Amino acid sequence: MKKITASLLLVLYLLMTHSFFAQVKPMYSNFGAQLKLCGLRSSPRELLPSLYFKGTHLFNHNRHFIFPNLTVGNSIYPTLAFAGDKSQGGIILGVEVPVALEMYYGNIESDYFFLGIGLAACAYALREHESFYGFGPYLAFGGDIPIWRGDFGWKFDFTLYNSEASSLHFNLGIFYQIGYGY
Repeated sequence: MKKITASLLLVLYLLMTHSFFAQVKPMYSNFGAQLKLCGLRSSPRELLPSLYFKGTHLFNHNRHFIFPNLTVGNSIYPTLAFAGDKSQGGIILGVEVPVALEMYYGNIESDYFFLGIGLAACAYALREHESFYGFGPYLAFGGDIPIWRGDFGWKFDFTLYNSEASSLHFNLGIFYQIGYGY
């Protein structure tokens, strides 16, 4: 079931980025850091720092969707989470890949707010030989703030991973927008 869902998610993402659905293909990329609060199987809560890259493709850039200043796109967020655990003696290493359909209000290059919904898959290597795999719904919202000579953004998201024991992950992050803004 997980392989079928992951395959369908990949096909949906590829179809959504195909030129048939968008006349203009603007791509926007960001990189950032976030703090992740997650409940893993072996411990009640973990606070993990993580790094991520965000790639966004807008469908209706320079055209409006229903309302003025509203654009729609899809984003992918490959994320690497890591932490050392002194009390348990080991390292936690995790990879997540959320894919979301997002709506942006405002100008994506300098001042906007976004809301996104999608699906995410994760794999965590926990202390010694323990592991955690999950797949579940993803919800994110955020925006950007022009600072100095660049645009910095913020995002808050959460995911409920369904595995043997459900795991809820909350993220609060900041990011730098590459190649656009001021």
